[in-house]
Amino acid sequence: MKECEVCGELLESHVRYHWLPDGDGHYVTRGSYAKAKSEEIELAAVSPKLPACVLRASRWWGAPPQRAPAVSLERAPAKPWGKEDDLRRAVIELLELRGFFVYDLEQGFRADESSRQTPGIGDAYFVHIGQPRLELQGWIETKRWDNEPSEDQYTFGSRVLEAGGIYLLVYELAQIERWLEGVL
Repeated sequence: MKECEVCGELLESHVRYHWLPDGDGHYVTRGSYAKAKSEEIELAAVSPKLPACVLRASRWWGAPPQRAPAVSLERAPAKPWGKEDDLRRAVIELLELRGFFVYDLEQGFRADESSRQTPGIGDAYFVHIGQPRLELQGWIETKRWDNEPSEDQYTFGSRVLEAGGIYLLVYELAQIERWLEGVL
């Protein structure tokens, strides 16, 4: 358990973003980011059962190969939600079983929150060359059900997609399974 530096509430040790009951929130470390990215989305009209962070990120869901399919559930699974690291490892394992080379760029938690990567860069990069000469390469960002991409991640993912690249925002393993059905 740890104390949120912004509001003082006691949170689980892995939590980086503190969602409030009104759908807004803040990062638990002062100065990291002021607020979640506000989107003009009628969240309740889309699905009142999914967390607001998942609904805001839903603009990145679509048809393969550029985007991951939408989450398969009408609402988030019951808590406790799994760890992001476990999801990232499961996604990488599944892709490797299907013939992809996957480069895991996650460096783990550092007490000073430093990183040796460019801010916003995806969690993993993948490459697949199949027959006949089907080449797929792109970025994967994995998220917990209660986590939202940072401003830097929104920027990075948007730039990749605008350039015609592949950027997969993944909240559950089923998204990658459906993505693979659409590309292989």
